[in-house]
Amino acid sequence: MLTDWTKDDGDEDSKFWNWMEQDKENYNKKHPRKLERPKNKKKKVIIFGIIGLTLMVTVFGMLSNEDEFGSEKYFYIPDYRLNKSPLFCIQDFSDPFFPGINTVMIEKTASAIENWGIELERYTETDGVWNFEFKTIPANSIFADFGCDTTIAFAQIPPVGQEIVRGETALSNYGFSDVMIFYLDPISRDKIDSNIDLVIAHEIGHVLGLDHPLFEEMNDGLPYYLDNDDIFYSRSIMVTPEVYPFLPSETIYTVTDYDVRAVVNLYGGGISNTPIFFGYLNYIIVISILLGLVYFVNKKIP
Repeated sequence: MLTDWTKDDGDEDSKFWNWMEQDKENYNKKHPRKLERPKNKKKKVIIFGIIGLTLMVTVFGMLSNEDEFGSEKYFYIPDYRLNKSPLFCIQDFSDPFFPGINTVMIEKTASAIENWGIELERYTETDGVWNFEFKTIPANSIFADFGCDTTIAFAQIPPVGQEIVRGETALSNYGFSDVMIFYLDPISRDKIDSNIDLVIAHEIGHVLGLDHPLFEEMNDGLPYYLDNDDIFYSRSIMVTPEVYPFLPSETIYTVTDYDVRAVVNLYGGGISNTPIFFGYLNYIIVISILLGLVYFVNKKIP
């Protein structure tokens, strides 16, 4: 029962507060108040910290290379990139007209693969990060290329109608590729092509995702430069006479820093210059893990 405070004499305000004091306990039972749950500041700090870290990973992952490479243009093969650090499989072969040529070509190919890795590690100042493995596989074996990302085979000369071709690379959207190297001199056809090292390195560039570059809007617009010893050097191993027919015949071709920067830019060298062969999938995985932590913290911390 509530006290009828109106029956008391005296000031109405005093009567009211008197009644409130007497029936406080009874009133609270009949009119319970829902107490707000105090907010946990620690929980908020952790959650916002994880969200902030997620944003930092995304921003740094996508923009870490832009400052370094923003002034250059790179040219890539559309809809193609490696899905992991590649395993190159060099196919053994025999040529009755040129005994021992298979050993020479396998050694040259292995050297070209190693050189690409060395140049990438030199430029990025890393060790064992840009690791391109290779092995030799027998010819005409059904399962020999199992696990290979790139198969490199050899032939004397290109098919009829493609006489100017020195090498060709077939690429798939899934990061696999097949390379064919034509090793005989295209004119005499009685000796190894004097440019065979360039051809192999060039085709490996395609395997890594590089296309033929255009230098019209970079540097002086030329695909080559003259050093202090008056020697012509190509600005990229991916430059070809078909694209630039005016190239000096004595031009020297090597894997350049421009080529290396193009590869690093494609696979996201990141803060530690570690290649991200899965592209933005890596960022999605990291972000998903961090958001999962947010959910876990939200559930576990009251």
